[in-house]
Amino acid sequence: MKGTGRIAGYAVNKKTISVQIELLGAMAAVDELERSKGRMKTIRLDTFQVVGKIESITIRRSVGFLIHAARLDFINRGLFRLIEKESLAIEVSTPQQDKLLYLLDTIAGKRGQKPGDLLFELTSFKKKDGDGPEKTIPGKRSVFDLSEAQSSVVFDKIRRLSATK
Repeated sequence: MKGTGRIAGYAVNKKTISVQIELLGAMAAVDELERSKGRMKTIRLDTFQVVGKIESITIRRSVGFLIHAARLDFINRGLFRLIEKESLAIEVSTPQQDKLLYLLDTIAGKRGQKPGDLLFELTSFKKKDGDGPEKTIPGKRSVFDLSEAQSSVVFDKIRRLSATK
């Protein structure tokens, strides 16, 4: 799910950080958020990513949802920087992205890499333009930056990697 919104508020609790996110003009997102309710999701707020559980959904003048994330200092600092922004690009991971995130984390751990580095490796390629020299096209470091077609290609590459290791 993609949309635009803002952080309506957040609270640091004993074990979690509660983040209230308000989506602007996103009534179509209600069904998708309902399917994600109670599940762990990766949420990207501009370029900051946080993993949390979607606890509740609110429908008032706009659609909002509440997530609970781990109480970690870097999450608290990242959210604090974003709370002042009036408009954020908000993305909630899709089931395909959830699978990719899990597989990247698993395979990267076995290879002693970071998931972003493994994704970069899998999405980088060389391209030859006619008679000219080969160009290296740099890869992506986040599954949110992949198109659906790129996501499928990476998923196939990861499956082949996991079969050989």
